[in-house]
Amino acid sequence: MRLLIRRIMLKRFPFGIYFRISDDAVRVLTLKHHRQHPGYGMHRR
Repeated sequence: MRLLIRRIMLKRFPFGIYFRISDDAVRVLTLKHHRQHPGYGMHRR
């Protein structure tokens, strides 16, 4: 089963949190600034 990458956009700051949810854990993949280096962190697994 492939886990989906989910994203939360912060309202007060230009950041997004990318994460995965499994049965018993939440794994944060990267914290991205929206205006700098848009591709940063997306090649990680």
